[in-house]
Amino acid sequence: MAKVAGESKSAQILAYIKANPDVGNTEVAKALSKLGVNAAYVATIRSNAKRAKSKGKTAPKAKASKPGRKAGKAKSVGVSFEQVIAAKALVTELGGVDKVRATLDAAQKVILALGEDAEASLQALVDFESAGQPQAEAPAAEAPKGAGIKKKDTKTAQAAAEDDAVKVVA
Repeated sequence: MAKVAGESKSAQILAYIKANPDVGNTEVAKALSKLGVNAAYVATIRSNAKRAKSKGKTAPKAKASKPGRKAGKAKSVGVSFEQVIAAKALVTELGGVDKVRATLDAAQKVILALGEDAEASLQALVDFESAGQPQAEAPAAEAPKGAGIKKKDTKTAQAAAEDDAVKVVA
């Protein structure tokens, strides 16, 4: 097959394939060796022609989304504007977010150690610290299992709570 003036290699390959549909890529490359093509190039041209031919027949594909996690629904935490302002004041009062977190961690330990009596015990500790003398003693409570106080420890839950509260206040 002689090269036609102005016809590209791929057009010549496609013309040869159209004239000889049962011929493999290697035979096409041998027949068109004067063009300097190899079997891999013929396979690429044939594949691209099939893809271009089938593009018009199929429905347009949906645009693929980017890989990654699916977007979840925003969860409302139920925090009011006033609570945000109060939190900002607390951060300013305690000297930073890290100190607020440390205070919250200590309060959580106290609450876990004291169980149901935590609020009354904390109020008694606050009253004790602010007045310098105990107002009313809160009843000592047993620490629930896994509350962070070991059985070997001789401290009661009340004494552990007082220690944590003193660390927080200091």
